[in-house]
Amino acid sequence: MATVSIIIPTFNSDKYILETLQCVADQSHADLECILVDDGSVDKTKKIVKDFVHIDPRFRVLERDSKMPKGANACRNTALFKARGDYIIFLDADDLLATTALADRLEDFSRHCDMDGLVYTTRSFETLSNLGPEHNQDPEVESAENYLKMF
Repeated sequence: MATVSIIIPTFNSDKYILETLQCVADQSHADLECILVDDGSVDKTKKIVKDFVHIDPRFRVLERDSKMPKGANACRNTALFKARGDYIIFLDADDLLATTALADRLEDFSRHCDMDGLVYTTRSFETLSNLGPEHNQDPEVESAENYLKMF
């Protein structure tokens, strides 16, 4: 069974992070690790994450290396070097995944073995019952080739 590494940078995310962590923990594909890298939060984010890590050993929390520049990309890179999974998914601290998201993506990779990466449709939301329209690319990008370059 393939292990999926989910990488989440955090910064002052206490409003959403618990719901994000719970949606990762609730995945139907349970062979996962979730690596969170804090970027210097000053709210309750660190405490929420540390409490959650004590409950579920699949979750780890790291601090951004002080030699790295501040920002989500540096946090993602910090976690990427520590990840042990066969596949990587980047989430933001206010993102949610459908319960079958990992299983569905692994199935897609098994059908498309020639692919190095897959991009999925996303939705904006205020609550799970109030989902916005699907979108998966910047409206300014006119072609799949340009979208890949932007991505």
